[in-house]
Amino acid sequence: GLTLMFVNLVVVGPLGSPRVDVALAAWSWMVVISSVTGLIFFWRVANTDPGFVSTRAQLAAKSVRSASSSVENLVHDVDDIEKGRGGASSEITSSAAASASLKWLDHPELWAGNWERLCVTCKIVKPAGTKHCQIAKRCVRRFDHYCPWMGNTVGAKNHRDFVIFLILETFAMIVSLLVAVVRVWEENPSEKQRSKTGILFFVACDVSVLIPVLLLVSSQLAQVARNITTNELMNLHRYAYLRAADGTFKNPFDKGVFKNVVSFFCVDAARRTREFEEKATTLSSSSASSSSAY
Repeated sequence: GLTLMFVNLVVVGPLGSPRVDVALAAWSWMVVISSVTGLIFFWRVANTDPGFVSTRAQLAAKSVRSASSSVENLVHDVDDIEKGRGGASSEITSSAAASASLKWLDHPELWAGNWERLCVTCKIVKPAGTKHCQIAKRCVRRFDHYCPWMGNTVGAKNHRDFVIFLILETFAMIVSLLVAVVRVWEENPSEKQRSKTGILFFVACDVSVLIPVLLLVSSQLAQVARNITTNELMNLHRYAYLRAADGTFKNPFDKGVFKNVVSFFCVDAARRTREFEEKATTLSSSSASSSSAY
């Protein structure tokens, strides 16, 4: 909406407005290109799996299908299939389901006392950094927050796209605001009153959106620079891997601003998540062992 307003009210303007010069035209094109590219990232964030973890029901269904498939592969004789497969398949299937319903509780994290890793809704032991999203009703790896404007959770798989979207749209709004201000002051005195109303209306709309977005992108970039998520900052007391031996906050994943930023934007999300979970699990286990020793 702001992009269309910018083109119609600022760049084109009402009849009789002076044409934009080459420099302003170039900046205006940059606004349009960054806005359109930002919409592409918006679509990606809204429609991408943010890093959902399979629920116990989904894992059990996979186990049942695997057991049934194994039975079918072992039976070769047509007569045996017609007469005996049903019983064997049902016995193995029920056995696999019964075993899976209890086996998941026999987990090292639970034995270590890390009960915050247990999700009673999805009935799973969550990987490190994973949180259950109350709106999506699923556990999400490296959960950051739920974004109502995106209609999706921001997590391990779409966090980078979300930040890129914010950067592009913030850039577009700042540049379009500057272009609008220049357009106001370049008008001839006789044309000022006639043509600046639409531009000022755009400026008001642009600033009203820019301020909250600027705060959000600043917050997100600050967290990227520290290699931490919104959820972790808000719930520090829940995560043993973010606490030092004396109980104070300590972020062992902070490699320095440059390395954190490069890792976030350049390293594959799956690899980053895997490395994080492995290190966080080790730290949580060490913390649990130290606590039990005392």
